[in-house]
Amino acid sequence: LAVKSAGSVVFDGSVEVWFLEGDEDMKVYNEFRRKFGQDEFIVVGFFGDHLFDPESVEALQQFTDEAEQVDGVQGVTSLTNLQLLEKGESGLELAKLLKQLPGDEEEASQFKSDVLANPLLSPGLVGEGGRAVCVMVALDGNVKDANQQGALLDQLRASTDRIFSSLVSPPRIRFGGTPVVNEGMFEFAQRDLMTTVPIAVLLVVIASLLLFRHW
Repeated sequence: LAVKSAGSVVFDGSVEVWFLEGDEDMKVYNEFRRKFGQDEFIVVGFFGDHLFDPESVEALQQFTDEAEQVDGVQGVTSLTNLQLLEKGESGLELAKLLKQLPGDEEEASQFKSDVLANPLLSPGLVGEGGRAVCVMVALDGNVKDANQQGALLDQLRASTDRIFSSLVSPPRIRFGGTPVVNEGMFEFAQRDLMTTVPIAVLLVVIASLLLFRHW
């Protein structure tokens, strides 16, 4: 029973668990999140020499679109859906960075050049001269415990595996962010509990037998 209970432990990775109820700092933090949105992100990093090839850009757009539909995702920031201010006929206006998918290597090369020349993007969403690209996945406020975050991570990993594994030059993909750290902490804690709880129960049984052996 103790071992079974240890396997069902829920790890709460939210910031709130580190503060007392009604803490003034927590009130300021919640007000910040109310004004500016959630601060829980998963960072998906893509690394390789062919990230701006036409098929790679198309795959990035597909992943971005799918990530936006995952339950628990508040929003996704990616090169393929990013909007920037640019000069229009009536003044400054928002326009998509990627207006259409590159149809050939020349268009892909131009898109890469435009991205690398923009100081708002490089370094930032792009690094290492175009050999590293990241996607920021913002979580909504309902995704707090490690089980929920782990399920969301599994969906994103499955999506990247399916979309990018078929490319001629698939990128290396890494996940980062607080939810990834929480996932690792939860796995370590659960593994430790599965080891220590049976030992603790055994020691209690042995101690009880020694203590009451004359009864």
